[in-house]
Amino acid sequence: AVVSTQSTGDCIKLSTENKINAKNAFGLHLLEYIETIISEKSDNFQVVGCTIDAGAKIYAGRVDAVHSDMLKMVGSITTDDAAVSSSQGSNNDDSMIEGEGEDEEVGKKKKK
Repeated sequence: AVVSTQSTGDCIKLSTENKINAKNAFGLHLLEYIETIISEKSDNFQVVGCTIDAGAKIYAGRVDAVHSDMLKMVGSITTDDAAVSSSQGSNNDDSMIEGEGEDEEVGKKKKK
């Protein structure tokens, strides 16, 4: 497999500048070729270390992106469920709450 040294270098450069984040992590393809890169450069520990570090940051960015997408999905599901349940039972719940409040006020007035 032919690995582009320019894209590898770009990924390592982004890693050293701390510019790898959840937004650009899926656009960086270092993880697909990391085994090949490490086996080719096994004699240069600095390159191998930087490659592994960049790969870890890319992976972390991908995990963060998936995590935030899942939180958005769960949030939309819970708000949709809350809207449906409140629209179905709002008349019954409101009348019970209003009735309870009136009884408590009457009870307080009688105690005085």
